[in-house]
Amino acid sequence: MKLIKVGLRIWIALGSIVSFLGGWALLAHAPKPASFLPAATSSPSTGAADSTGPAVRVNTPTPYPTIAPPPSLQDLQSGQVQLQPLQVQPVTPQQSLPSVQNFAPRVRTGGS
Repeated sequence: MKLIKVGLRIWIALGSIVSFLGGWALLAHAPKPASFLPAATSSPSTGAADSTGPAVRVNTPTPYPTIAPPPSLQDLQSGQVQLQPLQVQPVTPQQSLPSVQNFAPRVRTGGS
């Protein structure tokens, strides 16, 4: 029995090592994922456009909106900057929630 247990542990260890190395090799040789942003096309160094190839139109991505940096602690302490209170919209309940018993039936076990 002890020989079977040792053999099984060795078999599992070898299988795990081979699977790990095989997966690593597959990921290492996999093609790289496509870029999120399209690559900008560069014009030839001569300045002449290549008329033989199709024209590639590159869409420029819209920039993310930016926010103003927060005021410094010195500006806040000196009173140069006044903070605006946060405007919060109250949430009105649309409907009362149905009772919990409709969604979760009582679980009955057979006992111990």
